Amino acid sequence: MPLLRKKPFVPIDLPPDLKADEEVFLNVLTKEIFRDYEEYFRRSILCNSLVWSCEYTGRSSLTLSEALQSEADAAEHLRKMPVVIQQGICFIIHKNEISSLTVFVDEVLSFYRTRFLVGEKVEIASTVKTASRKEGIITEVMVNPDTDFNHPNQIVYKCSIIGTQDHALSYTKTRFRV
Repeated sequence: MPLLRKKPFVPIDLPPDLKADEEVFLNVLTKEIFRDYEEYFRRSILCNSLVWSCEYTGRSSLTLSEALQSEADAAEHLRKMPVVIQQGICFIIHKNEISSLTVFVDEVLSFYRTRFLVGEKVEIASTVKTASRKEGIITEVMVNPDTDFNHPNQIVYKCSIIGTQDHALSYTKTRFRV
């Protein structure tokens, strides 16, 4: 639910003694029912004021309908994010004490620019003269225990090419994410 002045919005409860034939005013955005037109009107003005913010993205100075749309868009982007990437982000959150959102974004970008995760789709550049590219999946990530994991050149990735039975291909460098 969108935030009202950076605090969670709590809609009013349904009146307990509401009768089935009673005339009421319905706020469609908040799904609240009002008996009094003045209360309904005040809530309508509040819904159209620029005091709302998106809980997911932090965008502020929105109306309630804009904040609801922003949250729906953010949720859709999260649904489209591959599970492998979600797991990696959870790993970064677990292993770091992140002081701000900016630092978190920098950590995630830095990690994903130089590393791949098991199950991630990649493009594999052929080392032969044909210079063809094939789509593959990372099947194993190997790090020499005597080296520094933080240095991406010390990581070896095993990949399988999608559409073939050959799972023993080993590539030490992949160039592009799919």
